[in-house]
Amino acid sequence: MKKFKIEKKVLESGEQIQNLNIAYQTYGELNAEKSNVIWVFHAISGDTNVFEWWNGLFGEGKLYDPATHYIICANCIGSPFGSTNPNSLDFPQITVRDQVSAFLLLANELNLEAIHTVIGGSFGGYQALEFTYSFTGNISNMVLLASSAKESAWGIAIHEAQRMALKADETFGSRNGGYKGLKAARALAMLTYRTSDKLIKDQTDANNQLDGFKASSYLNYQGDKFSEKFNSISLYYLTKCIDSHNIGRNRGGVSAALQTINIPTLVIGFTSDLLVPIQSQRYMAEHLPNAILEEIESTYGHDGFLMEHEAIKARIKQFYLQREKHVKRVILKFGGSSLYGNNQLNKVIDIIGKESLKEPLAVVVSARGKTTDKLIELFNLACQGLDFSDKFTIFSKYSIADIGVIDIEEELKELRHTLSAISFLKISSAQAKDNVLVFGELISAKILSTLLRQNNYSSQIIDARECIVCDLKEGKYEIDLLKSKTLTGQQFESINAETIPVITGFIASDSKGNTITLGRNGSNLSSSLFAQFLQAKAVQNWTDVDGIYSSDPRMVANAIKIKKMNYQEANELACFGMNLLHSKTILPLSKSNIPLHIRSTKFPEQQGTIIDK
Repeated sequence: MKKFKIEKKVLESGEQIQNLNIAYQTYGELNAEKSNVIWVFHAISGDTNVFEWWNGLFGEGKLYDPATHYIICANCIGSPFGSTNPNSLDFPQITVRDQVSAFLLLANELNLEAIHTVIGGSFGGYQALEFTYSFTGNISNMVLLASSAKESAWGIAIHEAQRMALKADETFGSRNGGYKGLKAARALAMLTYRTSDKLIKDQTDANNQLDGFKASSYLNYQGDKFSEKFNSISLYYLTKCIDSHNIGRNRGGVSAALQTINIPTLVIGFTSDLLVPIQSQRYMAEHLPNAILEEIESTYGHDGFLMEHEAIKARIKQFYLQREKHVKRVILKFGGSSLYGNNQLNKVIDIIGKESLKEPLAVVVSARGKTTDKLIELFNLACQGLDFSDKFTIFSKYSIADIGVIDIEEELKELRHTLSAISFLKISSAQAKDNVLVFGELISAKILSTLLRQNNYSSQIIDARECIVCDLKEGKYEIDLLKSKTLTGQQFESINAETIPVITGFIASDSKGNTITLGRNGSNLSSSLFAQFLQAKAVQNWTDVDGIYSSDPRMVANAIKIKKMNYQEANELACFGMNLLHSKTILPLSKSNIPLHIRSTKFPEQQGTIIDK
C-alpha cells in the first residue's frame, strides 16, 4: 500500500484537514502510450485491494488484468483502511466531492493525463461520476454500476436509520467503541443490499422451531463479520458522505451537470435493487449524452454489482466492442422541396457524394415536394367514405414523375389498401391519418436510397418506427429517449462506415407498435434525435433557403443572413414560430453539443447558418 500526503486539504464545507493521507495501490505497468489506466472506486466497505473485493472483474486472467492494465484504487477519506480517518466525532464532514478532489490531486501526482476507464459500483459509482465531471485530462470510458446522480431521500433515510443504531450504543464515539451499534447498523444495511426473495430462499428453516432461526443467525454473522474489521465512527462519516452526493449541486442542477459529461458511459442497473432503484440508472442513462443502459435481473439486489460477475463482464466487453465499432457520422437532413424534381434529386445525390468523401454519413428525409398535402387530401376523402380513386391516380403519377425506373409499386399498393380500409370503416382518427401520412417518408427513403445505389454508393433504408418510440402521457406523445437510444444503437450496430443509411424522418411508433407522426417539421426533430442517439459530429439541415435571416428574404429585400447563432437563440426562434426548425429540434443537439448547419440545396456552395454552443 502506498500513501499520498496532502499538507492541507480545504473541504467543501470550508473546514480543513491537515496532513491528509490517501492510501492507494497500483497494479500492473503503465504502457508507453499511457492508455491502459483503469481507475476503480470502491464502495463503502471496500479498500485498495480491488483484487480481493472485486475478484470477478480484477486480477490475473480477469477482465481487468494487471498484465495489460495499469489499475489504480485509492482509499476514501474516513475509511479505516489506510487513509486519514476519524478518531472521534469532531472530524469534519466530508462530501463525495471532497473525496474526488483529493483523488484528482493524486492523479496529478501520478502524472495521469489520460484514463482508459473509470469504474465504480454503488458509492464507488458516485465517486466515478464526480471524478469524470472534474478530471481535466481525457477519460475514454466510464462504467457505473448500481449508482445514481444524486443520493435519494430513500437512501438518506436508510443511512439515518443506521446512524440511529450507531448512536443507540452508549460506547459510540470513541475510537474502539460502538461495536454493538455497528453490528446493528450493518444488519439494517444488509436488508437493503439483498432481496427478500434471496433471503427467503437461502435462510428459510426446514424445521418447526420456535427460535434460533437461520435468518437471525445470518444477520448476526454478517454484523459480527463487518464490525470486526470496520469502525463505527468511519461508518457514521461515510454514510454522511454518501448522503451529500449530488452531481448537480451548484452546477445548474442534476440534468444540466450530467449533460456536460459527454464521455461514452455504460450504466448497469439491477432490476431488483432496493437501495438504489433501477429508476436512478435509467435517469442517468437518459441524461448522460453518450450513455447506454444495461439492466440485469439478479436475485442479489444491490449487491448484484459485486456478485453478478459473468453478466457484468459480458456487458462491459460488449460495451467496449461497440465503442470500437462505433462510427461517428454527420447527419444530413433533406427537406421535401429539396427531394422533388429530377434536377433537385441530382443535386441531393451530388451533395451526399461530396460530403461522403469527408465523413461517414446518415441521411434523414422528409416526404417529397407536396406529398404530405396530397396524402392529407386522400385521407380526408377516405375517412368520409368518398371515392378517392381519381386523386389516388394523380398522387401515383406525381410520385413517379421524376424518379425514372425506381419501383414504388409495392408502397402505392399498400397505401391504396390502407385508404380502402379507412374508407370502408369511415375512420377519421389521428392514428388512421398517421397510417396514411407515413407513406410520404417511406416512399421518399426508398427513392433516395435506390438512387444512391444506382450511383454506386452503398445505402440501406432505416425505418424510424423501429428506432423512435413514444409514450402517450396526458394526451400527448413523449419520446422515450432511453428506449429510442437503445433501439437506434441496435439498428446501426451492423452498418459499416461506407454505407449511407437513409432514415425516414417525421415518423415513429408508440409503445404498442402503432405508427405515429411527430408533426409538421417533424423530420427536423428526427434528425436531431438520431444525432443525439448516434453522437453525431454534426447535423446539416439542407433546405431551400441558405440559412436563417433577420427577416423573411422573400418579403424584406435587405434581410441579413445570420452566419452564427447559439442554441438558445435558435430555440427561441423555433418556439416562437420560425418554420425552418421544429420547436424541439435544438434541445437534443444542445444536450450533446452537436452543431447544426442550415444549408441550401439551391446554393450548396453557400456557408449558410451554423448553430452551436
